[in-house]
Amino acid sequence: MESLSYISTFRVAALALTCLLTLSCGDDDSGSLPGPSGQADTYTPDTSPDVAAQPPGTAIIEFKLANGDDGNQCKGTNRCSIVMSFSQSRTLEVKAVRDGSPVANLEIGWEVTKNPANSMKLATTTSFSGENGETSNQITQLAQQVAQYEVKASLRNSDAAPLYFDVVVAPKGQVPLVVNYTYTGSRQFQGVETYLFKQSQSQPNTCATMDPNNLPTANLNAPLKNLTQSTAFAQLPGLDSEGTQKYTIVGLGKDQAGPTLTWGCDDQNGTVNNVGSTAVTVPLTNLAPLWKGKYTVTSNFDIVSALPPEVAEVIYIVTNLFTDPAGQLLSLACDSGADVSAISQLCGFVFTDPDNPCLSEEDGCYDSVGIAIKSLMNQLLFNLLEDNVGADVLFTGQDVAAILTDLELTATYEIPEEPKADGLITAGTAEWHSVTYRWTLGSECDPTDESQCKQTINVQAFQGGTVTSNWTGAVSYSATDDNMLSIDPHGLDIKYGALLNYLIKNELLPLIAGDGSDGLPKVDTYEELLKSLLAGKQCLVVENDPTKDETCCDSFADSLSGQTTGLTNDVAKTACDVALPLVAQELEKLLIGLDADTGEAFTLSTKAPCMCFDIDDNMTIDNWGKNDVPCQWKTDVTLGGSQITVDNAFLAVEAL
Repeated sequence: MESLSYISTFRVAALALTCLLTLSCGDDDSGSLPGPSGQADTYTPDTSPDVAAQPPGTAIIEFKLANGDDGNQCKGTNRCSIVMSFSQSRTLEVKAVRDGSPVANLEIGWEVTKNPANSMKLATTTSFSGENGETSNQITQLAQQVAQYEVKASLRNSDAAPLYFDVVVAPKGQVPLVVNYTYTGSRQFQGVETYLFKQSQSQPNTCATMDPNNLPTANLNAPLKNLTQSTAFAQLPGLDSEGTQKYTIVGLGKDQAGPTLTWGCDDQNGTVNNVGSTAVTVPLTNLAPLWKGKYTVTSNFDIVSALPPEVAEVIYIVTNLFTDPAGQLLSLACDSGADVSAISQLCGFVFTDPDNPCLSEEDGCYDSVGIAIKSLMNQLLFNLLEDNVGADVLFTGQDVAAILTDLELTATYEIPEEPKADGLITAGTAEWHSVTYRWTLGSECDPTDESQCKQTINVQAFQGGTVTSNWTGAVSYSATDDNMLSIDPHGLDIKYGALLNYLIKNELLPLIAGDGSDGLPKVDTYEELLKSLLAGKQCLVVENDPTKDETCCDSFADSLSGQTTGLTNDVAKTACDVALPLVAQELEKLLIGLDADTGEAFTLSTKAPCMCFDIDDNMTIDNWGKNDVPCQWKTDVTLGGSQITVDNAFLAVEAL
């Protein structure tokens, strides 16, 4: 006799179970068991040599039985369940029809497609439909053993779908446990695997302890069966001697080769005994995908729009250096150096109203010296841009501001453990590590391709250390099976002013004023930029030559000689010597000052639950958002004593 094992693939209803227990139902159209004698009715196969097979055309075959021995429907489906006792025979019947009418003389092929130990025999491999369209075959078990068989009936020379009889043989036709599944979700899967866990006082094996992604070793299991089929366990170890047993039943809905998509568990109704049969129906629910892992999060930040007025004024001053360098330089110098005699004298020559300087030449803000200085600096700025950006490129201060409206900040977010049963994430971590900006002017990259023209810097370059934070959140699932992630407010301690200062000094100035590739000094300080705007970049070479006693301010003062009246060379040089470091310090002070007493300047949280995706269908989340459906941060920014709220898009991909 075959060792104790499962037998599956049929469904049991209450009426069928009664038949199984009593063995009192005859072999008739109801699909019930043979009589108590264990012998089948007299059977003559439909294999007359006088029958001439007809072409099937559009004919099909269907089950004659309305319902199988499990009480489930046969007619209109492609499977029908049959139960029989040891060494019994059963008659299997099908009917050939075309457009609902019986068709005679069609050839039906029969085959035992699952035949453990070749212990099941067919009476014939071919039969023909009669005038009523019906034909039949007989199966007989050759050895007394608990087993499951599958018999296929097909219409020869036809593409019509075949039919399958799922045949279970059990002692006295009694099956101790039959499991059915129900599912109302939308996921598609091939079938359900069944696992039985025997309960005891020392091992209760409750559903609460079952992890569908990591089940303990089962006492019994059955392979994948179609959702519409039952799984029968015809023999349970020790049941005859123990009399009663109780099992926790777990079903995993999946494809033959693929992850588990649905699951169900029942630890209450799996009580079986050695004198009856138990049928348990287990509802299946969607299995949540796996979230544990690291994700590379790319966030697009606009760090200049909608700023508080005091912060916006700082940005305006910086960008104005590249649109009206003379006006902005003179304004800063006169404002910050009002108490310095040489600067005060210079400002008296530059502005028509030194106490209330303005920057509009059209409004008569400048005296003759101011006009001469503006003309000189504008020409030098044009020369710089022509050398480093290109003569045919129209450059404005907005080009500088533009890169600050679309910065990419990249971080690694980690979910260290799977969300709890209620969806909560309690120990998330984040580490921000790089900033990427896009600069197209004077570049050989394709400005129309958003993936090109990018430059990346490490946050430690301006931050002085790593930027980390802890976060909490929750996952949820919509009615349409969407995976949603919510992240609670958490800090992003980026030094806003230090970031701006670094970007402008170390990244933009070399791009605009020269990175040293032309043999001239690299410009990466405000003072070097101002010197280049006052006397041209060549003055930096001269100034750094120890054999020459000449500075950029000397060149500046000499350039003004003969163009102005009243302003001496000494006053111009002295004012330049004092103003240059003073203005450079003032610019840096304005930017770095934005970080004072702000703590975590940025606070992030998801504006709405973020839709996440299992791209490769392996039940593991791969992406937070997509290009066409990005996630959104609700970003609270605290700067200069003011707080604003802006929305910023972000995406995440699973880190490899």
